[in-house]
Amino acid sequence: MEKSSIMILEAAIAAPWMALRARKSSPLGKEEEFVSDAREDTACFLALYDQGRVDDAALDDFVEAWHESGDEEQRSLAEFLGMTDTEYAVIGMAPGALGLIVRARREKRSLRALLTPYLASLREANDPQDRSTIHALGHWLNKPEAP
Repeated sequence: MEKSSIMILEAAIAAPWMALRARKSSPLGKEEEFVSDAREDTACFLALYDQGRVDDAALDDFVEAWHESGDEEQRSLAEFLGMTDTEYAVIGMAPGALGLIVRARREKRSLRALLTPYLASLREANDPQDRSTIHALGHWLNKPEAP
């Protein structure tokens, strides 16, 4: 990874920790309303990946940073990465599907709709290294969708 990519990654990983330290629920005024502890403006892996600022190899670094965060990080790993639980499950089954997750979000399409042809292409290629992905993804796609 080149130096500028490393600096972006370091800043992205550090941002949530700095935000956690700085965001002690603080009063907004006389009404004693408090700033929400929910933060959506911190850089997460998926947003940086979508912007082209990190590549898929950086995912492991983000996962490691989450594991090393201890009790400071209260979000689930999926939330920390900027993914839904379903998207994170798909990445666990099919790491090569990261681009499809971003595409589904951009095009506001069903992830299942994009994964079906992806699975067909994996089956057609018949690469022995994809067997576990084909099995897991095939099983997941055959399950009925939750309402």
